[in-house]
Amino acid sequence: MLSKTGGETGALRCLPNQQELVDVNEIAQEILFLLRSEPMQYSISVRTELASDLPRVIGDRAHLQQVLMNLIMNSIDAMKDANGTRELCLKSQRNGNRSAADLGD
Repeated sequence: MLSKTGGETGALRCLPNQQELVDVNEIAQEILFLLRSEPMQYSISVRTELASDLPRVIGDRAHLQQVLMNLIMNSIDAMKDANGTRELCLKSQRNGNRSAADLGD
């Protein structure tokens, strides 16, 4: 489990490495919920295109959450001073028996 502490840019804490079957879409939704105020602060819209037929993946839930959180925060940081339309798009898709997630800004 991942938690954000100490304000918007606080420290992250996670449990020890634990491999399990995880749902990539569920992790994406959890992180977007946790960070929901960040894009709004910079007038960045968030769009999701999450595939409904993704297979679960084996991984450490907390580490996957942390990676996604870092990618989203980096995207926000890259866009926050940009002129024009700012949109963060998180997409998941199935590639055969694999799950893939794409983050675009």
